[in-house]
Amino acid sequence: QQLITKINTKITNKLIAHLFKINFSFTAELSKINIQLNDKLTAEIKKINSHNSGYTSE
Repeated sequence: QQLITKINTKITNKLIAHLFKINFSFTAELSKINIQLNDKLTAEIKKINSHNSGYTSE
């Protein structure tokens, strides 16, 4: 029983470590994508706003 507990603990610890790495990588990638999307959206909003200000000043 004690051996089984030790084995289960080792497996659990390794699994948790791998899941942490996967989660960290996934979160980092999502963060990169989010930054890229925000940059693109901000650029588009600036374009739209500059067009709108051109119309209102005419």
